[in-house]
Amino acid sequence: MNGKHQSLIDSLSSDIENKQRTVLSANRVTALWLFIYIPLLASLMWWLAPFRDNVLTQLLTTPRFALETVLGFLSVSLLAYCAIKSSVPGSLSRPIFWLTVSVTVSWIGHISFGLYVPALEPSMAGKRPQCYFEALYYSVPASIVLNVLVLRRYTLTPFSSGLLAGASAGLVTALMMQVACMYDAYHGLTHHLIPAAAVALVSAVAVYLIAAISKRSASA
Repeated sequence: MNGKHQSLIDSLSSDIENKQRTVLSANRVTALWLFIYIPLLASLMWWLAPFRDNVLTQLLTTPRFALETVLGFLSVSLLAYCAIKSSVPGSLSRPIFWLTVSVTVSWIGHISFGLYVPALEPSMAGKRPQCYFEALYYSVPASIVLNVLVLRRYTLTPFSSGLLAGASAGLVTALMMQVACMYDAYHGLTHHLIPAAAVALVSAVAVYLIAAISKRSASA
């Protein structure tokens, strides 16, 4: 039994070492997420259906809307960073994790506060008829990519890592929808953020199941 356990430990150690040589670091993933993926997503969404006509003016003249957008960018970037860091045991620091939670809660809280005091005058301008489904199908490929990066490491917390990856992917699309689709706090919560939550949950369950199957296969 001891020999079998030692063989498994040696195998896992070798596997981790080999993976660390080939996978992208959390910093690089976050940079790619922020400077490559988000602009590509925005460009695709703009090409398929134009953003609100006055969105740039709103960003420049409405401090609360600008703050909301900045919080969104920080949130999705930090979530992607935490997803990758959490997939390597002991790599994710508590201060970074709680900073990510704080920023994300602040962003969603800011949108929710708009139910009572809107950052912008609620309007139908820019409404995308299928935004709920757009929020889902734009998020899925990004979630798969992040989850593959997570699974290429040796995560001891697959559910949490998958949740963070799915949340980042889903909330990126929600962020884009907040500047592309009609602006209304209730609409944003129900049609942009709820799909993001669904993607995050499915991502967490998927990564957990894949990791469990892989672990069982490795120990068989």
